[in-house]
Amino acid sequence: MDGGIGGSEVPDAGEAMRYIDIHPTLKSKADAILPFYGEETTIKIYHRRWQFRFEGVKKFITEMPEVFAKGKEENTI
Repeated sequence: MDGGIGGSEVPDAGEAMRYIDIHPTLKSKADAILPFYGEETTIKIYHRRWQFRFEGVKKFITEMPEVFAKGKEENTI
């Protein structure tokens, strides 16, 4: 099944993962989660390839309890 939404190719291992590549309309949302989830997860969540987004969302859900505990301690959420 080729050519699905977002393409069907697996991303190259060497594909650039740069924060600067996040689309400007999504930058404010990305900036909000960056301090809690870090650059790698944030970039993956807002990456143009759905495979990276899938990985980012899985990591987001996995790390959610830690983030809420940290935010509660620091009173930042």
